[in-house]
Amino acid sequence: MTWSSNPGAYGATDPLFLLLAALALEAYLGGPWIAKRRYLQPNLPLTNLITKLERRLNRSDRGGLDLLLRGAFVAVVLSLAAFFCGLVLEWLLVNYPFAWVFEVFLLALIVGQRTPCLQASEVSTALVGGSVIAAQEALRPLVVGRITPDVLGQLDHRGIAAAAIDGLARAFAVRVVAPVFWFVLLGLPGVFLQQAIRTAAAFLSARQLQNRPAGRDPLQGHEAAGRADFAATALRLDTALSILPMLLADIVLILAAVFIPGCSPREAIRRAWESRGSLAATMGGVLGLESQAAQGGLGSAGVPLDQRHIERSVAVFAVGCLINAGFVAALAWTRAIAID
Repeated sequence: MTWSSNPGAYGATDPLFLLLAALALEAYLGGPWIAKRRYLQPNLPLTNLITKLERRLNRSDRGGLDLLLRGAFVAVVLSLAAFFCGLVLEWLLVNYPFAWVFEVFLLALIVGQRTPCLQASEVSTALVGGSVIAAQEALRPLVVGRITPDVLGQLDHRGIAAAAIDGLARAFAVRVVAPVFWFVLLGLPGVFLQQAIRTAAAFLSARQLQNRPAGRDPLQGHEAAGRADFAATALRLDTALSILPMLLADIVLILAAVFIPGCSPREAIRRAWESRGSLAATMGGVLGLESQAAQGGLGSAGVPLDQRHIERSVAVFAVGCLINAGFVAALAWTRAIAID
């Protein structure tokens, strides 16, 4: 983002103003209305490209080093291409009148505030209705690439609630905080870079889990090991790009706990410190669950984890989105003062 450029009339070309407008637009229009329209999903062409590259290059008859180099090549080329496309598009949007309208819509399509809330609410509604199968299906989009279908099908009420809360906490970091962070830091090139790596890592993680033999370690077997080698670079780059957004997400979730009755910011701070920034542990502390558990650090086995905790985590998520937007507004105000 070019911090030295002056904003246009009414701040129309100020990148932070555009980001605020995009956050408001997504909060109003996001969710199923966008998800049902494939042409409104900017990551879909990238996913199709990664699918073709993975099928062509990630072959089980290749050695581990060969697959590692192939995967590294794909990840690096995608990163550079995404960054370059962001540079070109940013230049076009800055130099053509009213092109900022397109930037607002594009950012609104990239940031995901409303969809995770609706997905978690569907899980809660299914649990209230007593349908475990419906709850498992509603949970699937929140845990794609993180839980295998066979494990998902074995989750009970408590496991579904724990996985939904864990997925919601992670979605807050990777779908809300991370795009905003990289846009504020590097503008559209930063967002495009982050989205390219996140899309590649999510797709390859899902492929690893998809090809995992039921009941076995995901890296067991020659084909699974090959897929792990091919995905290694993308996963490590995704981890590197997520470190600071994850830390910021932890802070925002703790702040959100201050404004919601029944939540525990002190416990969230303690759990975040003990877990070295685990979002699941932080969310467990926010919800006041007592101790770390096997499933995502959300609470001890004796805690009756159910749909009420999901509903409260949705409230934490929503307040966190408001705080995140508040940070952007504060930066925009600071920038406006600095320019004046």
